[in-house]
Amino acid sequence: MLNKEKFNTQCYKNFWHLCKPFWISEDKWAARKLLILNIACILTEIHASIWLNNFNKNFFDALQNFDKQAIIRMLPSYSFYLMLLVLSFGYGVYFAGLLSLRWRTWLTKNYLSTWLSQHNHYRMQLSHNTLDNPDQRISEDLEKFPTLTLTLSFSILHSVITLISFSTILWNLSGTLVIPFHSFHIVIPGYLCWAALLYAMVGTWLMNIIGKKLAPLDYLKEQRNADFRFSLVRFREASEQIALHDGTCSEEHNFSRLFQNISANFLSILKIQKHIKIFNNTYKTISYVFGLLISMPSYFAKKILLGTVIQISGAFSTVISAVSVLIDSFGSLAEWQAVIFRLTEFNHALNKNKILPSAIQISTHAHTTILIQNLNLTLPNNQTLFKNLNFTFHQGEKTLMQGPSGLGKSTLFHALAGTWHYGNGKIIYPAYAKKIFLPQKPYLPLGTLREIILYPIEIKISDHAIVSAMKLCGLEKFISQLDKIDNWSHVLSLGEQQLIAFTKIFLMRPDIIFLDESTSSLDEQAEHRLLNTLLNQLPRATVISICHRNSVKKLYDNVINLENSNEKQGVNSSVTEVF
Repeated sequence: MLNKEKFNTQCYKNFWHLCKPFWISEDKWAARKLLILNIACILTEIHASIWLNNFNKNFFDALQNFDKQAIIRMLPSYSFYLMLLVLSFGYGVYFAGLLSLRWRTWLTKNYLSTWLSQHNHYRMQLSHNTLDNPDQRISEDLEKFPTLTLTLSFSILHSVITLISFSTILWNLSGTLVIPFHSFHIVIPGYLCWAALLYAMVGTWLMNIIGKKLAPLDYLKEQRNADFRFSLVRFREASEQIALHDGTCSEEHNFSRLFQNISANFLSILKIQKHIKIFNNTYKTISYVFGLLISMPSYFAKKILLGTVIQISGAFSTVISAVSVLIDSFGSLAEWQAVIFRLTEFNHALNKNKILPSAIQISTHAHTTILIQNLNLTLPNNQTLFKNLNFTFHQGEKTLMQGPSGLGKSTLFHALAGTWHYGNGKIIYPAYAKKIFLPQKPYLPLGTLREIILYPIEIKISDHAIVSAMKLCGLEKFISQLDKIDNWSHVLSLGEQQLIAFTKIFLMRPDIIFLDESTSSLDEQAEHRLLNTLLNQLPRATVISICHRNSVKKLYDNVINLENSNEKQGVNSSVTEVF
């Protein structure tokens, strides 16, 4: 169980697990070069800041002494170090951005590869604890993780080096504070340095108390925004069905509920941010004034000049800022922690599916038959769908599978496709056989009609072959629109989308064809014409089809009643009816 309430050892272990792979990857040398350039910019910036702090002392001393010539002599060096400070800061941001982009590119490539491989994206939807919004974690969290990690890391590195450098300056400027106490004296060397450290530590402790609930709220913010966005996308994709159902009021109520969750979360975050902002501004203002106040006694005693007062105030404020990096970065730290948890959850879900072996063995043999041996299928909750199925499908046979809705026919096809791993048994295909699975609702990617027809065919297909396949499916009127980009899932009716899917069969000419109610949106005449065309064009192909219409039975060699097969466990024949 991931703890989103506070930073702990597990949080840093999760961070290291997310961070390490990139820095030992094939991209490590380019990344390390950019890292060195960033560190060089930080060192240059701090060096320039130290010089400018010393310049403030000399400048105000000269100003107090009315030394015009000394001020003029300082200006060229001041211009140089100011330019050095500005350039180092600017290039530091640039190099950090390049490193963040390279890191994000590597993360996105690897996470996408794992998410898409072996149908993990589909498997994750079937698990008991469905992961929310994996797309948002890839698109947003993988962008935030390297950006926040580098920003916080460079801030901490900058603060540590600044703390060491300016603490030394402050220590040397402090002298020794002697506090008389009864019959003896308390001697505190470098008292200004100790005062700055104590002030920063108290401030950090108070900030942690004020903002400790920000991290879990940031986690919820990402989740609730993603849920709202996903609902809007679903509404857009199903706008026709919603309009026909007159479901606008229900959808509006759902949107309102989701947005109220966002609003409530935002108000909770806003209240904490208000307290953080008030404390942070008060803290910084007091730190600057405090640096002036503690140097006033020495100034009025004429032990130091105005320039030293300004230098002490600047060094004091810088030391406090360096120690208070956690205060300045509290919001970013909370967001960073939330991102770590979300990506760790994503990793757990990916690894759980990746390492989960399937007991359904899919293999090949040298024969032309398809064998299903002792196949048992269950749901993720272990509810049994089919027990001990045994079928043999011969080359060129056309088999129709039927059964009542909800029996698990589509799940059986998923198992045959290798995307369902709940169950056990054997599925054996002919070696080198090309297979195609057509679902009831085809997938139409974005792009031109040509790209949709060719998806996911990787070999080059001629225009003549595409046109011929479209004519076989009765899609002549769309031939002139092959290169038109449109939202084809809305332009085409579901029946036309199913016809588009069938063009893939005539282009690929597979050896084995699985049809999962792939003609359900066609009228009976169009369905018979299309299936007859398929049988005539690919007579040697093995066709296994799911269809509820009895009128198509005569087109098939065999008909399997899956409900009867499930009741008669251990059925060894593929034929229950023969035509």
